[in-house]
Amino acid sequence: ANIACNLGLAAVAAAALAAVLSACLAYERRVLSDQLLDEVRLGVLPAWVAEVLPSYRRRIRSDWWPRRDERREILSLLVTLAFRKQQLRTLPDDRLRLYGLEVGRLRQRARALLALAPEPSPAAGRGE
Repeated sequence: ANIACNLGLAAVAAAALAAVLSACLAYERRVLSDQLLDEVRLGVLPAWVAEVLPSYRRRIRSDWWPRRDERREILSLLVTLAFRKQQLRTLPDDRLRLYGLEVGRLRQRARALLALAPEPSPAAGRGE
């Protein structure tokens, strides 16, 4: 009976962990989608970025950028940009300016890195 109870608790814990992970991925996807799409509308980022990066499955594929080290750097930069923009919504005025400056710096860096972009293949990032 004790083993059955422990197995039941383990199953509940695993289900709870899976639910939390799923919620975190959904939140990440929503933030990345909203904020990167906003950057596309502003002309900062190319449209393919908002299609590929919000999806975990699409962004772990290698067909959206040929070099792995560059993919990691670009991904880190654009995720930081998206979440800094999200943070701007809730910051008090005294911190708003500093984070706003950081968003501007991240935009400049993103433009510079993505200016080196190879032409994406038509199938890039579509394997979801």
